[in-house]
Amino acid sequence: MKKWVYLSFSVIVAGVILVSITNPLRTIYANADNEFDAETLLNEWCITSKNTGVNELLKMVRTIENHMDGILSFWRNNRLTNAHMEGFNL
Repeated sequence: MKKWVYLSFSVIVAGVILVSITNPLRTIYANADNEFDAETLLNEWCITSKNTGVNELLKMVRTIENHMDGILSFWRNNRLTNAHMEGFNL
């Protein structure tokens, strides 16, 4: 029984960490006005996420860092995305 309680507690703690870290990531897209602001905020998010030690977040950080130029093109190209085309992929 103690093992189950411990695992449940770990999941809850990880869930709280993930929600409190991923919400600011969403606000970067909503609030950054330009490429410079976005890069600064994304770098700050990456540093904060690295400090959590959560493996899932560390993987996200690596992905963001590896694709930073492509991510920043969202602001470079007037918030242009390929979301409509992705919607056609079945």
